[in-house]
Amino acid sequence: MTHMSLEQMDAIADAVDRITPEEMMHGVESAISMADMSDVLQGPLAGQDMSILRDDEYSMKKDEYIRYLHAHTRVDTQNAEDLYRLMALKLVQMGVLRQEFNVLLDILNDVFAAEDAEYEHALSESPLLQAVPSKQARILYEFGLIAKDDFEKATEQDVLALDGVGKTTVEKLKKAGVQFSDTSRLEHNTWDIKVTYEEDEIREFMRVHQKSPAPASTSAVRVLRVPKSLTLEELASEILFAFNFVDDQPHAFFMDTEEPEKGPVYYSKDAEREEDFAQQGKSARKKSGKKSRKQKKANLTSADIILETLSVKQKFTLLFDFEDEWIFDVVVRRSQYSGRKPDVELISSLGDAPVQYPEYDDALLDELFDENEA
Repeated sequence: MTHMSLEQMDAIADAVDRITPEEMMHGVESAISMADMSDVLQGPLAGQDMSILRDDEYSMKKDEYIRYLHAHTRVDTQNAEDLYRLMALKLVQMGVLRQEFNVLLDILNDVFAAEDAEYEHALSESPLLQAVPSKQARILYEFGLIAKDDFEKATEQDVLALDGVGKTTVEKLKKAGVQFSDTSRLEHNTWDIKVTYEEDEIREFMRVHQKSPAPASTSAVRVLRVPKSLTLEELASEILFAFNFVDDQPHAFFMDTEEPEKGPVYYSKDAEREEDFAQQGKSARKKSGKKSRKQKKANLTSADIILETLSVKQKFTLLFDFEDEWIFDVVVRRSQYSGRKPDVELISSLGDAPVQYPEYDDALLDELFDENEA
């Protein structure tokens, strides 16, 4: 799903252009703290022509960068030279990133242009849309009300519920020949899904003692409106996005919260790798009722299950990351019609999301593991 508008993409591209050496160095310093210099330099641009490092733009600022490196990274002069090269490489990578944004912006512009052309064609073929002002006509079009048959499936209340559409528009549609239905016959194409995260005692201890800023709440709730055409795999990505998580680990859906061991289990496609199951903890099996590898492989994956198959009030569990064991409880609340081309929406948000990869003091981690072993 697309999470960013064209305006947001423009803003990000502008922000990239305004990145200062100091801001860039913060990212460089973080990279160095997580990897050796040789590892960092073996990135996607390794082996590329490095003549750019000798360009005037960089040479002119070399002394400035090295002074900053020396002052803020506590490295000696010899290592500062190597860090300067890394700094320049990072600037090259940022240039590549800007190019990628520009390509994406071009693609989005093409998409928007195609949608505008599609709308203009529909408008020219619909006397009903022509009977109302252009702003309201576009709203009705996006909602999927174009031809007479479309309007006859909707009630007046369906139309009045649209932002930007009022009684004046409804009256104009009636004068143009629209006969609204007494009961809505619009096909429901989205679910409202409530997702809850509740931390256990171990996570509470970890949260309180993490070095990075910790969320104040012990639970978090997100309500998403999602198209029924999505798969469980796509739902997992949307849930993780809503909780500010990076979707970088395998997941599994356990569709029976009462007896998870007996109900269907749908694993992500990347969970088929043998190594992902080598370190499964006892707590994860206890909470989620994981099946054996033999049982798992007999199941369909989460990419095979369409949300259309869900039902109102259905409850199930998303287990994300088989080592860290993030557990999200999911409830299907209701279904509704959400327009011609529904997208994912965040309907409500309550509580701070947990930090996916927090930093901890080593001494506290040792204390926690010693207590568990005891």
